[in-house]
Amino acid sequence: MGKLTQLQQPEAQGIFKKSKRSGAIGKESDLMELFPLPQYFQAHFQYIHDNNNALRKELAQMAQQLIVMEAKLNQLLLAEKSSSNRC
Repeated sequence: MGKLTQLQQPEAQGIFKKSKRSGAIGKESDLMELFPLPQYFQAHFQYIHDNNNALRKELAQMAQQLIVMEAKLNQLLLAEKSSSNRC
């Protein structure tokens, strides 16, 4: 397995800020530096929102197809019933 060299590069640390001090956390701003940037969450929630919308559209299409298939099944069952009653 290869080394995680990307994490060692300064460009790869753009999503997460590093604490400037290695000692105890004294200020609220120092604490906030340990958390991911807001842009990370914005991109993540945008992806979830877009994915959710796509799934809702697909679910609506499937529901419509189910209605059509049930109507066809009912027609076939009625046709079979009427043909068996003739005999």
